[in-house]
Amino acid sequence: MTEQEKKDNPEFSTTGGYLKTFTYEEAWANFWRDTTEENKQRILKLPNFDAEVFKDITGIDVEEPAPEEPEQTIELNGKKYKLVEV
Repeated sequence: MTEQEKKDNPEFSTTGGYLKTFTYEEAWANFWRDTTEENKQRILKLPNFDAEVFKDITGIDVEEPAPEEPEQTIELNGKKYKLVEV
């Protein structure tokens, strides 16, 4: 939880969190961001897949290149480490 979410939901310490809700488009954006490239290709290769219809439904433009994600680092014991997805 972010600090703002903790302020907005002070009962989080009692309940162990809170129910975070997303709009339909936010949920699709989260899925598309977090799914594997293999899963994205499965969707794109569906018979009769139409990128324009997909964009109308999900808000995701599959023809637009994905934005570069900033490199994520963490610091442990005074040393910085690059987070790498495996």
